[in-house]
Amino acid sequence: SQQRLDILQAHSEEYKAVETLQSSAAEHKQQIKQLTTELNVKNDIIRSLSLDINVLNQEVLNFTQMYQ
Repeated sequence: SQQRLDILQAHSEEYKAVETLQSSAAEHKQQIKQLTTELNVKNDIIRSLSLDINVLNQEVLNFTQMYQ
């Protein structure tokens, strides 16, 4: 009977450990999702700035060619 109690106790502890791991994994998954969203936003900003810089470079080039 004690052996059966010990087995049940061990299974209960394993179950709690699995629950904790699953909860932790879910939190990490949510964190990754949030960081991915932030990264995408920053990449969009970089793309936009890059386009602006290209336009400005072209304007500078046109301006310098006019006065050569």
